[in-house]
Amino acid sequence: MALSGTLDTFALPDVLRLLASTAKSGRLRITGDRGSGSVWVDGGEVVATELASAVTQEPSNEEVVFGLLRFTAGSFTFEADAQAPPAGPPAPLEPVLGAAENMLVEWRAIEEVIPSLDV
Repeated sequence: MALSGTLDTFALPDVLRLLASTAKSGRLRITGDRGSGSVWVDGGEVVATELASAVTQEPSNEEVVFGLLRFTAGSFTFEADAQAPPAGPPAPLEPVLGAAENMLVEWRAIEEVIPSLDV
């Protein structure tokens, strides 16, 4: 059975925590209003991430998950047993997600002060 849905019915942190708690392996692909990205897990741990953007620098797992958390609309699909691109050692998901959620809180505070990045 495939895991798929929309971000307005099932929040991304909940999906990631489900994959971690059930020790799933594969690729979570997210497509939304801000682009697309993926999180590969192996045994419920993050092994690689990807975010389609104009940034040339390699973002950390935390930065990619932060970018994905900023999607306000979109969908996700989990592809079981999809192989990750070459990456570093596995990382527990909860610290990665926690750091990304903290960045999101800080970003929202910035957005309250700066109404537009065009300023």
